[in-house]
Amino acid sequence: MVGYGIDNALALLPDEPTQATTMLSSLRDEVTRVITELRLSLFELRSDVDPHGGLAAAIAEYARTMGAAGGMRVHLSLDEGGARLPAAVEGELLRIAQEAITNARKHARARNLWVSCEIDPPYVKLQVSDDGRGVGAEAREDSFGMSIMAERAQRIRARLEVDRANRPGQPSRQCSDPGREAVASRHRRRRRASMTTDENTVTTVLLVDDHELIRQGLRHAFERDPQFRVVGEAGSVAEALSQADETRPDVVIMDLRLPDGSGLDATRKLRSAMPAVGIVVLTMYAGDEQLFGALEAGASAFVPKNAPSDEVVAAARHAASAPTAFTASDLAEAMKRRLAPTGPQLSPREGQVLQLLADGMSVAGIAKHLYVSESTAKTHISKLYEKLGAGNRAQALMTALRLGLLEAPNAPRF
Repeated sequence: MVGYGIDNALALLPDEPTQATTMLSSLRDEVTRVITELRLSLFELRSDVDPHGGLAAAIAEYARTMGAAGGMRVHLSLDEGGARLPAAVEGELLRIAQEAITNARKHARARNLWVSCEIDPPYVKLQVSDDGRGVGAEAREDSFGMSIMAERAQRIRARLEVDRANRPGQPSRQCSDPGREAVASRHRRRRRASMTTDENTVTTVLLVDDHELIRQGLRHAFERDPQFRVVGEAGSVAEALSQADETRPDVVIMDLRLPDGSGLDATRKLRSAMPAVGIVVLTMYAGDEQLFGALEAGASAFVPKNAPSDEVVAAARHAASAPTAFTASDLAEAMKRRLAPTGPQLSPREGQVLQLLADGMSVAGIAKHLYVSESTAKTHISKLYEKLGAGNRAQALMTALRLGLLEAPNAPRF
């Protein structure tokens, strides 16, 4: 179909350029749709739970991805302690959640998705709700989704509850069964006046970056999505705090490096002053140190600046719906590296030497600053270079930046 469409558009180009342009635009949309569906299909095949992330994190990642693809606002409530369920049980529960979430995206035409997961081994309560169409009279007899979920639940001695029709005011079903039981319940929820989920609801955004071109690009990205409205721009920490107080945005897109301070400091202040605001941290230096710095500062999401603008918009959508739930594309891998570090581990003294090298100090200057001899300073530098696999200062600093061991204050901002 795409090939024929391209041929037709090419044939129309000399005589009907407007019609050809329209056709090519439609083809581009179709290719984008097919690629998106292919990516989602591949994503849906993932059924293993990350041994470091846990079941709740895996369900949350899937819900956010499907929510962004289906234009649904995702509301998460996750409660998972340190203890883990057996791997087989986690895998089955993840597949049940995936099936329910996929149904909401593909068939229910939902605008909002609620996912709650409470894990206290050996007990589990998993609930997926949406505000779309019920499945009562319209359920297809040849649909296997419900039966597959039931079979999976039976395999792990779980109870599956399905509320097939919209019933206003119906409370969520609760788990009351004792014993080693995993409960997966799914019901439909109707919109109520108290919920801010109306289709006309707009998420307001404040853009904070000291480069006007970047702010313009982000503004255009958000303006393409009717769910968002940009209410202000700022180029410094001081302007960001002032604009946030004046406009009270739902989401703040925060650059990590600003002329008058750190975006992380601004994030901490905003989180303290506005607990419900969503904060997406953007940075050119997307190392583990920056990622965990954003997490500890209270950010809702962390996105590198080389990511597509659609990823920033998706992160903003998450931040608006779950401002205190942190997400990042590399979070799982970063957690693995933190829990089982494979990179070079610097001693406190080597960390000092690295920072002094970044500050441009000479060997003599480093020796004087550390109150050691120049020979000792050279030994520290040599060991540092060896750990970083570097042959000179420039290589050492670039490697340290890449590994998140160093944030160079004098590096150019982007």
